[in-house]
Amino acid sequence: MKLIKNSAGFSLIELLVVMILISLIAGIGIPRFLGSMERADVRASAGKIAAAIRASRNRSVAEKIPLTVIINGEKRAVYGVTGGGGMEAFERKPITPTEEIPEGVSIWKERMKIVTATVTFHPSGGSSGGSFIVTSADLNMPDGETGYVINVDPLSGRVRMQSAKSASANKFSQFKRPKRPPLRMRSTTAKKESK
Repeated sequence: MKLIKNSAGFSLIELLVVMILISLIAGIGIPRFLGSMERADVRASAGKIAAAIRASRNRSVAEKIPLTVIINGEKRAVYGVTGGGGMEAFERKPITPTEEIPEGVSIWKERMKIVTATVTFHPSGGSSGGSFIVTSADLNMPDGETGYVINVDPLSGRVRMQSAKSASANKFSQFKRPKRPPLRMRSTTAKKESK
């Protein structure tokens, strides 16, 4: 049998090293990719919920009627009904398109998972106000770092969505004291020498 001196190919060790590198890259990259997909789903859901609340406010102002937005955690839906809030609002027929809340998303209010919550808009544009946190369903409690906050201003009825991280950083910014420039003290000896 004749041996070939310059045979092309890879050794078993070279193949094993390449396979280990590929598995390491996949092990790091795939979970990150899946996490970014989950964050995108939460952001899209928060955007749709905020848009549904905004649409209800606009309709209340345009038609000059009070309108209540119901966030129903049991039915996993957000919709608007005519009239004010209260328990009777849940019995009324929705007049706005229903926005479904996906299974992978949870909505919180004041550190409690929402079963039902309402925001009532007045014909003047004002509202009963409220703040909601939209997070991934696998969180047991919002941590202030993940998810999105939807704020409804009670005076103007303005609906604003922002990331929970920036919302928690800005929450107390209005109460912080402004930084003062340091005071420069002149020594009394410098005054005596100048005379």
